[in-house]
Amino acid sequence: MMLHDPAPANSPLPTSSQGEDPVDGIIYEYKCSAYAKKDYLLKTTASSALDCARQCAAQATTTGSQSCHAANWGPLNSECHLYGSGFQQKADTSGDWILLVRTDRAAQDCQSLIDQAVGTEKMDCQTKLNDKDLEKTTAVNTEKSACTKQVNNEKSACTKQSNDRKKYDYTKKKFTKGNWLLNPSSGELTARVG
Repeated sequence: MMLHDPAPANSPLPTSSQGEDPVDGIIYEYKCSAYAKKDYLLKTTASSALDCARQCAAQATTTGSQSCHAANWGPLNSECHLYGSGFQQKADTSGDWILLVRTDRAAQDCQSLIDQAVGTEKMDCQTKLNDKDLEKTTAVNTEKSACTKQVNNEKSACTKQSNDRKKYDYTKKKFTKGNWLLNPSSGELTARVG
């Protein structure tokens, strides 16, 4: 983890002359006093070897010969040169450059954290979806229950009205033929006079 460690006296240099370090999930090999030789793809500035490696990692996602496979970082002038495949590694006798070479190996310590984070996000997402489904189901069931109750109330009222009508009609028939009169509005029976 030398690209990530703080260097002595606040220098942005790695703390050892060579090694490996994960950068955005991919292992990069770095070597002080070395550089890549070939026409570079891109010349930029970088505040540290890690920053230069990250620029290479971002460029490495492109396809074809323009994909970054190595980078040179010059701490004296903050230059970062990105190289495609087919570069040659050379020794830098001046000690002004650091060579960063992208490997195809995933950083296992990072990968387990990435896998864990993805798994957690999937579970959180599924929980949110389940909660939304439950809210919708509850709302539908509540509405259905209210509608069913309203239909049943209206059905009961209609049945009662129909039964009352039948009772009135029966009573009217029975008592209008004799000495009794049925008052239709009150439903009271009164004796027929005269």
